[in-house]
Amino acid sequence: MPISGVIEIGDIQLLLRFDNTAFFSYFHNHYQAFFVSKLPQYDIHISELPAPGQERSLRVNQEDHTLLLRYQHFSGTIDLKRHTASIQLLHHPVVLENFLRCFISVIAPAHDSVLFKCLGICYERAGTLFSGSWELRRQLADMLPDSRVLSDTLVLVQKKPDRTVAYGTPFSADIKVQTRRNKCALQRMYFARSGGETIVRNMKSSDVLMGMLENSFITPYNAQIPKQYMRFLEDLMRRVACRSAAIDTSSLSAELLLTSLCS
Repeated sequence: MPISGVIEIGDIQLLLRFDNTAFFSYFHNHYQAFFVSKLPQYDIHISELPAPGQERSLRVNQEDHTLLLRYQHFSGTIDLKRHTASIQLLHHPVVLENFLRCFISVIAPAHDSVLFKCLGICYERAGTLFSGSWELRRQLADMLPDSRVLSDTLVLVQKKPDRTVAYGTPFSADIKVQTRRNKCALQRMYFARSGGETIVRNMKSSDVLMGMLENSFITPYNAQIPKQYMRFLEDLMRRVACRSAAIDTSSLSAELLLTSLCS
């Protein structure tokens, strides 16, 4: 049995090749809904890291077109020019997801994309994102049929010439959300919090930008390209309606959530 496969996150195709059957088994079971029969854009070789690294937080150094990653759970290199990577992971399959989150975040700017820490909802072909606490996002997600939820944890947002698209990802705490690859034209984003009543307010541009930064999933590499990253977010602000929302989940129904906030 070959221990490799191509997955698609957003419209980014990754070939993952494994030396370790345990890693591949987790990969095959956890990412099966994201498997595609397409030529990959990136070739990633995964092997086992013999011992934990010393870095308790991710360190990313750049030499020409190569990124050097160092972390206690994984280490290796990413060649941004050749679209290849060679990574060693600790012998724990869940570490694979930690690495892939970082990898997608690193390459996202080259694909006019960003990962947002949020709940993504698709209703009547329009996408809505809710940032906010994990508890609030889960309460909102639990109100809805699985088919409405793009992701409860990380959503990939990508700019296209004529629209902005929100994609579901396999990086979800809810295994039910990982059973399909969904996408939706993104229309609005709420910076949400729990409240005694549901109130939506407009926001200043500076507050929207700060909210986007706070809810972006970024690595030290993204921080090294601040001008490119900020231009992306500033353009996104012009494309997507962004508001703050206090949400009273105790009196909010699924129908009201969809009709009043997502349409």
